[in-house]
Amino acid sequence: MPLEVMASIVVVGLLAVYVMMRVMKFDQTLVLTDEAIARAEWGADNVTAPAQEVIVAQSGQAALVRSRRGWGVLWVMGLDATSHDLAGADVQAHPKGLILKFHDFAAPCVVLHLTPDEATAWRAQIEEGQQ
Repeated sequence: MPLEVMASIVVVGLLAVYVMMRVMKFDQTLVLTDEAIARAEWGADNVTAPAQEVIVAQSGQAALVRSRRGWGVLWVMGLDATSHDLAGADVQAHPKGLILKFHDFAAPCVVLHLTPDEATAWRAQIEEGQQ
């Protein structure tokens, strides 16, 4: 097959995938607009420990969740959200909010985009929950 034909097929294929992703809205990110969405996302990952209390960040990109296991955090990753328990996590200030460092190979750290007031309140809640 000539190189020009193969290059054309590759370019057309990539454009088709791009257009399909845009049409099917796979290029958008999840936004935690309210507590119900955060509860549903937490429940999908934590079936045995449903959310008892949920605090959604103003950015809609994270939520602080209390379950029977203690406090945990939920954060958005594209069209999905992931969660992690906060037991043993290190909390540090970050220019965009807070950085949580987990002692877990699968999720080493996450930066939470929070307002200054949220960062202060969340840090206090997390540190209080770890005692």
